[in-house]
Amino acid sequence: MNKYFFSAHEKTVDTVHFTGTAAHHMLHVLRFTQGQEVILCNGQGTDFTAKLISSTTKPPAVTFELLSQTSSNTEPNTQITLYQGLAKGEKMDWIIEKSIEAGVHKIIPVSTARSVVKIKDAANKADRFTRIAENAA
Repeated sequence: MNKYFFSAHEKTVDTVHFTGTAAHHMLHVLRFTQGQEVILCNGQGTDFTAKLISSTTKPPAVTFELLSQTSSNTEPNTQITLYQGLAKGEKMDWIIEKSIEAGVHKIIPVSTARSVVKIKDAANKADRFTRIAENAA
C-alpha cells in the first residue's frame, strides 16, 4: 500500500487534502480512483489508513477520509544525524536518498574549507533535498 506524508496544515478533523505535485502524482501517475485506500503519515510517529473520497484534475487536488490511526512501527529507535560534506553533481542526491532509506533521521549538508561545491541558491537546494528525502522515506 502506498504511503504519503502530510503536514498539519493539510489535515482537518477527519480529512487530509493534497494539492500540487503530490495530487498530480496520485491522480496521473499512480491513477488513484475513488475508494482507494492508502497510508498517510504525519511525520510524528502516527500512520493513518485513509480512503480517497474526492479528486479534481484541474488543478490537481485529492481529499482522503481518515479511517483509522496506528502508531508507526517503521521508525528506528535511535535518531541518527548525518553531517555530510557537499558532493559534486548528483552524488548529493544519491547520498540523501540512500541515507534516508538506511534510517538516518536528519541530514545536515556541510560546506567545508576544501569543498569544491559551493551552493549559490541555498533555498532551492534545500527544497530539492527535502523532496528527495520525502520520496526516499
